[in-house]
Amino acid sequence: MSEIDKQLGLRPAMFIGYAVGIDFLNSVSYPAGGEIDWLADGEGLLTWLVQAGLVPADVVAEMRTHSFSGELDAVAEQARALREWFRQFVLRNKGEKNIASALSQLHPLNDILSRDECYGMLFPINDSERMREHGFRCTSQAGSLSLNLRLRRRWRGAGSLLLPIALELARLAAEADFSLIKSCEGPTCTLLFLDTTKSHSRRWCNMATCGNRVKQAAHRARTKETP
Repeated sequence: MSEIDKQLGLRPAMFIGYAVGIDFLNSVSYPAGGEIDWLADGEGLLTWLVQAGLVPADVVAEMRTHSFSGELDAVAEQARALREWFRQFVLRNKGEKNIASALSQLHPLNDILSRDECYGMLFPINDSERMREHGFRCTSQAGSLSLNLRLRRRWRGAGSLLLPIALELARLAAEADFSLIKSCEGPTCTLLFLDTTKSHSRRWCNMATCGNRVKQAAHRARTKETP
């Protein structure tokens, strides 16, 4: 959690979905019967977008400065509506390996994507950095320079904050195996995740919380049954 988050009293969001699109769906949770919504208002949306790595901190600072009263809250409301609409899409289609036949259900997402203004830019990058970006171990800090193509976005007002979210949802629909999207087996848990384990046997959003609670409940039940 950053110093800004601590000052604002905001708890960090959960990123356990193994896909940013699923983490977006998990931006609302219901622990112990109460709701925690990280997108409850405009400030919450900005904080979540930074924590998710979807919007640069300097863009967020500019949005805070130049947005008129209530504008960011209105965008947060749109984000919540997008979240619940896409949640229903995921719940209808999870368990399916190929969801190409469900394309007609995604027209609202394509409508948002059509507003995007992304462009590519070339940047110099050290070969050592490139290796580390792709998960290779590199002990040397020195290396020759090469070029890297990165996407940049023109941020046209507060409404454009929805664009990187929509892109991640589209990426999930296009690239994820929906048969591996699962709901946590915790009795009261509403969180989803993409099961990337080798055996595809993941059951919990977090073993330290939901997994342990279920195991402790089962242990108490067995103990009570023992004469």
